[in-house]
Amino acid sequence: LRHEQDSISTFAELSSKALFVESRIESQANNAIVMEMDLTHLKMALQSVLSSYNHKNTHIPNRYGNHGGGSSGTYRNNNNSIQPLDTANIRSAMAAAAARSSLVSLKLAKRNGVPCLCLDGTVASFVDLHHAIPVRIVRVAEANSVMPPQFGSLQLQLQIPPTLPLRNVIDKMKHMGKYVYLDGAMRGDLTIRMEHEGAAVRCFYNQLTPYVGESDQPPDLTTECTVKVDASKLAACLQWQSSPSNSIVSSCIIAMIEQEVLILHVFLMSSDTDFLTYYIPVQYINAEEGYE
Repeated sequence: LRHEQDSISTFAELSSKALFVESRIESQANNAIVMEMDLTHLKMALQSVLSSYNHKNTHIPNRYGNHGGGSSGTYRNNNNSIQPLDTANIRSAMAAAAARSSLVSLKLAKRNGVPCLCLDGTVASFVDLHHAIPVRIVRVAEANSVMPPQFGSLQLQLQIPPTLPLRNVIDKMKHMGKYVYLDGAMRGDLTIRMEHEGAAVRCFYNQLTPYVGESDQPPDLTTECTVKVDASKLAACLQWQSSPSNSIVSSCIIAMIEQEVLILHVFLMSSDTDFLTYYIPVQYINAEEGYE
């Protein structure tokens, strides 16, 4: 998945095993299909599926007159004797059966001659769902233009815990000025600072973990890096820190290249291969501004 707004490029990679019971993709481009769509339409369709599923799971039909959640009513067993009816267990079994019967298919098809990403299915055996999201199929020759940008060697990478309150700090600073500076050091330090009209505010984080990825080389703890970014754009890229989104994040890597880019790489708990990556443009730092 790729989204671009206000010069921020966002990419998401999600494991098909975590999303689908079964999947099949066939194309002449190495079984890959790239399509462009309105993200708002996709969000609305997915929200419709979730709301329908949740509604049916919380409104299991009660045919036995039970309103209190306990045993209510009677039934006649094989010995022709009257026994109490445990409607709580019956409703639990019905909810489990409804969950098993909920299945939504996602497929690429044409609707009235227009290529669409279609969501079709039945939720809890009660509601039929049909969504058709118009898409534009991206040609193979254009595919490279929607791939993640390529950069040289990253100067600095630090692993930060998902609970580190970066968003709260940036939200407060963005009301004081347009830009913030991030000063990072591979020894595990990160400083976020705002300088505006003679006033300066700094927030210090230390004991962060240097990140080297799959490299066998130890990190160069003397490496330092500074970038200047739009505070509002950085805050927008930290929305995953708000509840309940934060509960699906396992860790985050902050990476920098001076005068080029600030990267946030967010790992998701659903799978070791699931992640979100934000590429945030930086502002040029001239000699008069200097570095910390």
